Order: sequence, then structure tokens, then C-alpha cells
Amino acid sequence: MTMFTEARPVANARPATRFSLTGALSVWRQRQHLKNLDANALRDLGISYRDASAEARRPLWDVPASWRN
Repeated sequence: MTMFTEARPVANARPATRFSLTGALSVWRQRQHLKNLDANALRDLGISYRDASAEARRPLWDVPASWRN
């Protein structure tokens, strides 16, 4: 006897794919800009050069959970 199961909707697959492409590019761009800020801009943001460099070296997938939703 063949058993049929209900298929899951694929609508949820697109947002995850969209983040993995556009989100990764956005994260990369933001981190590149942060890496290239001068001392005055970093001071305005309240972060050190060391913090900015550490953030720029993080992998693309290392983002806050709220960004992935």
C-alpha cells in the first residue's frame, strides 16, 4: 500500500535563499566600508580600529539572528 504525505510549502525557501545571496553581499559591503573608515569616523561611531578590523574579518554567515529573519 502506498502512503501519501502532505507536501510542505516551498514559499519559505525563498527568503532564506534571498538572504544567502543579497544578505551576504550586504554584510560584505558593510564590513568593507567599516574596515575603510578613518579614525574620526570610527570615533563618531564609538568603536576602535581594533574592533572595526575584527568585525571586518568575521565570516559572512556570522551575523545576528535578527538579520536572518
